[in-house]
Amino acid sequence: MEMEMENNNTTGYTELNVWKEARALVKSIYEFTSYYPESERCGLALQTRETAITVPSRIAEGAGRKQANASLKYLLTAKSALFELETLVYIAQDLGYCTEQDAKVLIDKIINSRKLLFGYIRFKERKINGKEEPNYNHHNSYNA
Repeated sequence: MEMEMENNNTTGYTELNVWKEARALVKSIYEFTSYYPESERCGLALQTRETAITVPSRIAEGAGRKQANASLKYLLTAKSALFELETLVYIAQDLGYCTEQDAKVLIDKIINSRKLLFGYIRFKERKINGKEEPNYNHHNSYNA
């Protein structure tokens, strides 16, 4: 397993805003699914929670990869999980487990996480393609 350890700092990913937002999203999902009926604890609630956990986990795993190509693989998995998560929220709404307004608030958080992740993915793709990296010192949307 090829993991990157920059200056013996294994927690560099924790400084990424994209990871921080995804982590906050997990908490929101857990709160959201806590109102599901008991019959859904091992069904839709569990799948929704597991999908949410995938996002920051894959971002962290991708950030720990030495090669940008390998990193991208994990980031794309996180991106897919965000689309799945949005669908699961819509399904919860369709089943009457939440109001339209509650679903909208959560979907807005999912979309925000997705935008941050798209920016981070574009950054990694630029590295793969050997293009000059833009200067994000002033407006870095994915890194603290």
